[in-house]
Formats: sequence, structure tokens, C-alpha cells
Amino acid sequence: MANTGKYVSTAKDIESHAARLAALLAIKPEVKPNYFFEVGDACALLGVDAKTLLRKRNLRDALLKKGEDPDPLDLSSIPYVPPRPSVKYSAQDLEDFFKRLYAVTKSHRAKLLETPGKRQAAAMLGFQTWTVAASPIDTWPFSIQSDGRPMDLCAAIILGKLTGKAELLTLRAFAERAADVAAQTFHEAEAGEIAGETKKPVKKTIARRRRTSGL
Repeated sequence: MANTGKYVSTAKDIESHAARLAALLAIKPEVKPNYFFEVGDACALLGVDAKTLLRKRNLRDALLKKGEDPDPLDLSSIPYVPPRPSVKYSAQDLEDFFKRLYAVTKSHRAKLLETPGKRQAAAMLGFQTWTVAASPIDTWPFSIQSDGRPMDLCAAIILGKLTGKAELLTLRAFAERAADVAAQTFHEAEAGEIAGETKKPVKKTIARRRRTSGL
């Protein structure tokens, strides 16, 4: 997502930006006060690396110490929770930042939706549109699940599936990761079936021996 942290100007950026904001807006109000993002998830959502986010936290601290306010359109404007034991960002603060960026976009063709159900649809549509129109170098944020499966980050936010591990992947990298997990799952299932089949004759043999010996 180009230009994140300053301005969102291209149609592609606006659409991606709107999908991420829609996902944040779709979080239930009663859940949002306690909904926090690990640094890895926040980085993927914002389209930056961990070093950049660290540099912006340091800049924020320095500015506030001098009594100055960070640029509201800069990443340093996002509050964060100090290490306890790790740095975290609240969903509300991230949402507020995306809203500020959205307010200065040059095009408003990607309209924000008021109905929560439609917000979820808009968030999901962003990923679907990306899969159709992505160039070889375009990336999308994915939440890496415990089995290694890459899940659309917007979907993970809405479904409460964030793992703290997220990456920006190209379409090819996403397809390869998904294929690897599918293959691994297939092989594990196949191995389980084979193991189950090999155990059955052993049980029958033991049973026959017991009957023969009169046990």
C-alpha cells in the first residue's frame, strides 16, 4: 500500500485503504475497547516494516516530550501501548488514523459504508478485487495462521483470527503458501489413513491368537 503514513492518492491505494478501514469499522463496538494489534499485525495493516514503526514510535515520544503534536497524517500520530510485555496498538487508534487519511484522499469513489454488515462486505471485496487486479509486485496483508495458512488480514480482523504474525505477500507468494499448506494437510490426512489401515490387521491377528489359545 503505497504512501501509507502520509497520503493515499491513487485509485488502487484508495481501494486498499478503504478495505482496511472497513475491516476496522466492522469490529463490534463492545469488543473494540479491548481489541489490540501486535506489532506484526499493525505493520501489515499499515503497509510498513517493524523498523519503520519503531522509528515512528521514537519520533512520537520525542515530539510529545517537547510538547509538540505529531503530524496527524504521519504514523507517529498513532498512540501505542508500551511494552507489557510487547508493544501493541488499539483497533480504535488505528481506525482513527485511517479515517484521517481517508479524509484527505483526492478521490472518494470508495465510499465508507455505515451498515456494519456492508462494512464486512466492503472489507472482503477489497481482497477479492486485489486477487483479480494485482500486478506481480502488488502486495496484500495476510495474517499467517498457526498452520501456516495465509488469511486475508481484513477477514482475520473481522473474524478475530489475528495471530500476531502477518506478512505482505504478492499474489504468487500467497498462492504458493496456500498450495503448500493444502499439500501438507493432504499428506497428513493420507498418512493418518494409512496408519489407521495398518493397525487394523494387527488387532484382528491378536484377537485370533487369543481365541486360539482359549483366552
